[in-house]
Amino acid sequence: MISKVTITDISALNILVNSAYRGESSKKGWTTEEHLLGGIRIDETGLLALIQNESNTFLKFTNNQGIVGCVLLEK
Repeated sequence: MISKVTITDISALNILVNSAYRGESSKKGWTTEEHLLGGIRIDETGLLALIQNESNTFLKFTNNQGIVGCVLLEK
């Protein structure tokens, strides 16, 4: 199911986004930046700012396992 991200999704999104872009788990996909940058991609404070920005539309895809994908659309 696709729906808007809410503040209650921040912790799960933080894990999802950082695992997609950094660390060993990111090397399994095409989104990795591990070879370019170390550390985390985003933190919960940064995610909150994205959610609260009215110029953004932040969507999540969920299934029975929870949030498995997301997209940020910026004006």
